[in-house]
Amino acid sequence: MPNNPYTKFRLDDPYSGYKKHKLETRTDPLVINWKGKIGYGDFISPISYAMNMADSNSTDVVLRFHWPQSGPSKFKETDSETYQQIIEQTYNILQKPVFFDVQIEHVYDSKISYNHDNYDMGKTDSDWFRCHNLRFATTGMNDYDNVHENWKNVTMVTSIKHEQPLHEYAKNKAWKDPLGRTPSGFAWPKVGGLIQKRGWNLKHVHYETKMETVIKKMQSSVGVIGYHGAHMWIARMLGLPMIIFSQKELTEHAFPWCIRFNYYSDFHPENIEEYFQRSVAKREEIRNAHKYWLTSPNLYRVRPKRT
Repeated sequence: MPNNPYTKFRLDDPYSGYKKHKLETRTDPLVINWKGKIGYGDFISPISYAMNMADSNSTDVVLRFHWPQSGPSKFKETDSETYQQIIEQTYNILQKPVFFDVQIEHVYDSKISYNHDNYDMGKTDSDWFRCHNLRFATTGMNDYDNVHENWKNVTMVTSIKHEQPLHEYAKNKAWKDPLGRTPSGFAWPKVGGLIQKRGWNLKHVHYETKMETVIKKMQSSVGVIGYHGAHMWIARMLGLPMIIFSQKELTEHAFPWCIRFNYYSDFHPENIEEYFQRSVAKREEIRNAHKYWLTSPNLYRVRPKRT
């Protein structure tokens, strides 16, 4: 037996003078009002933002979409899903806050004069700009499964089936789809042909493709190639490597791990695998930054401000 010195037992009460305090939590949720619009970015971005606010502010959140219509609606009557159904699917697939609740409400016959409130875009630091509306799905990120036949599948998000190219629909949005405004028509078929010649299998999705179908195609692909907008927001939500044709650096803020090209002449299809690996490396950096960002209190950024 070791010859240790004698130690007296502690006779004082370590809990003397201790008073129980109830944990104070916010009973009033953070309410975010949002003008209802029709793009995937207009659905995925605000829902992701609301969930991030719940985590970073330690509070429940209510996200209210305001619609001028009198009820659930579609862009075209032939569309398979309403905007509200797409919003519900987005909510279901995103990773929920663990300790706080996020509810989505729809307010119909409501024409608000602003885009959103409690959404401060005045913060310009890189992490805020990249992370504030970034939220990952509960599935995806299968980019290292290179022994499976899916390794040769690529999903293409194009504007081939659009009734109007973006530069005709709205000139201020032409930068989002440089391949859609070539003098001879669409350059997308040419790019697709060049990719197929390199042994890749293309899975096309278009604006009217059901969200569930888009997700299944993307999850069976090694990466996604497209333009700024539409289903690229789903690719971002799934954490997939991305190649995007766009003529503004803003794309690299909205899709922070994308590999961006101004035009198809800058793009070398024989390097697709390298582009995707570079995109994965960028994504991993963003994921780490996002984890740390979510742990930083964010209350000073949330103000009753309309933007």
